[in-house]
Amino acid sequence: MAHGRGDLETAVKVAATAANATAALDDETRVLYLDLIESALGAAARKAFAMIPEGYQFQGPSFKKGKREGKREGKLEGQLEGRAADVLEVLDARGIQVTAEIQERVRACQDPEQLRQWLRRAAVVASSDELFAESFG
Repeated sequence: MAHGRGDLETAVKVAATAANATAALDDETRVLYLDLIESALGAAARKAFAMIPEGYQFQGPSFKKGKREGKREGKLEGQLEGRAADVLEVLDARGIQVTAEIQERVRACQDPEQLRQWLRRAAVVASSDELFAESFG
């Protein structure tokens, strides 16, 4: 399709011509064809073609993979933030004073299991200092 017979410059020109030909198509069909063009390019040609400012970002396999990974990371980040907020909310609801240092430590935690343990502890501790006690239970 847009291989250029091993010549990178030719492959990029063929791909650019094919991409320009999709301009009159409806968005859904255009995306389909543009992704098909991308998938036909070799890795080097795909990188070179991506540098051409055409106003379209390919949504083919490499884009979708990156998007999935970003979504997973965002989901995990949201879960961590939510769990940290839950720990602090439980302590607040119980009338337990929480210092800025403790709030920062809880919010900075990137370990879901640690946050789960702190949430369970928050329900029963007498002070916020006990939240981090090594010998809890």
